[in-house]
Amino acid sequence: MDESAGAGLSSWSERHDISQQLAPGCQCAEEGSVAIRVHHSDNGWRHCTGGDPSALVTTRGGRPDRRNAVLLFVVSSIVVEQFPYDLPVFRRQHQASSPDGRHVAWMSAREISMSNPTIGALHLSGGTIVENCNPSFLWSDDSRYLAIPQYRFVLGVQLRQRILILEPIQRLCFVSPPRGWYLQPESFQNGLLVVIREPASRTPKEMAWSIPTDLRRFRQKSLS
Repeated sequence: MDESAGAGLSSWSERHDISQQLAPGCQCAEEGSVAIRVHHSDNGWRHCTGGDPSALVTTRGGRPDRRNAVLLFVVSSIVVEQFPYDLPVFRRQHQASSPDGRHVAWMSAREISMSNPTIGALHLSGGTIVENCNPSFLWSDDSRYLAIPQYRFVLGVQLRQRILILEPIQRLCFVSPPRGWYLQPESFQNGLLVVIREPASRTPKEMAWSIPTDLRRFRQKSLS
């Protein structure tokens, strides 16, 4: 990595509004990434070159122009992601308080494999830690439950995910049967939990449970 280019880019970002340099419709994301990627529907992928975010160079056929590839991975201040990488299942970190403010859940995550959704450990403010989860978790609107997808493995082989419904006050966890390779809680209101199965696929499917009525179909265990 060219450290001088990275330093130049950092100082440039302090003096300019980078969002004004992006193609229409793109969104700015968190600082601290290792490359600027801007997707434009008309011109394919653009990459920052020369250490200056205003010098976005259009690629050909979706691949970087070899003349500019040397500075493709400079230290930058933003990264712009498009579908499916803007979905909650691809989050690198997430924190959410329950609607009543009594509980906080947070996690940091990494890709489970290249260009696939992320995995990490869920932390609750009461000290509970749940491993092998995805950051697309949701609190119920009554603050009683938290729904989160959990990965399953046997001898290192990934199996289908399941949904965990945590009840922090009672320190209970309700475990669904395996339902899909990737699950994404979509809403949790008025006792209805809606989950999208395979949200990044061409044919995502919607599932729903009535909570707490349908918890009889889940396996119950205590939170450690």
